[in-house]
Amino acid sequence: MLTARVNDRVMTDDEKLGMCFLLYVAGLDTVTNQLGFMFKHLAEYPEDQQKLREQPELISNAIEEFIRCYGIVNTVRTVTRDVNFHGVNMKSGDLIFLLAAFSGRDNEKFENAATVDYMRKSQSHISFAAGPHRCAGSHLARRELRIALEEWFARVPPFRVKDGETPRTGVGGVLSVFELPIAWS
Repeated sequence: MLTARVNDRVMTDDEKLGMCFLLYVAGLDTVTNQLGFMFKHLAEYPEDQQKLREQPELISNAIEEFIRCYGIVNTVRTVTRDVNFHGVNMKSGDLIFLLAAFSGRDNEKFENAATVDYMRKSQSHISFAAGPHRCAGSHLARRELRIALEEWFARVPPFRVKDGETPRTGVGGVLSVFELPIAWS
């Protein structure tokens, strides 16, 4: 970033600071909530947790599967003209909430899309968006998620959702795990 150029000019210090701030803020909610869904899945599917404990070489594939299956980032767009889309009237200025996070659950693109499969061959998903809107921190996020999972497994024994409790999730700009009561022996 120190030597980055925009339209053949060096970025200003304010632009560099703004980019750093964006990466910092964007990485807080996203990585935190992705971890929430990863740990929720592992607490609910002990056989998946055990497989990763026994075969840590699968963790990188697992991270991609968690990101695909539990995409968390959504998009809001403004309607620019009145339109009827599949029977839904939308007016210019309306905000629409696009649940792009669910694209990884498309059975036409992914066989058994709702299943986390550490051996899945196709890992082409748009959970980090695409094109000019692709997440600049996607590589850092993957690394943070992998390290978190490796360190968790090194320190915490097999865990599960606490008996009688239910995880709470919610929808917003980022899908979130609000509460994940876990227990271990």
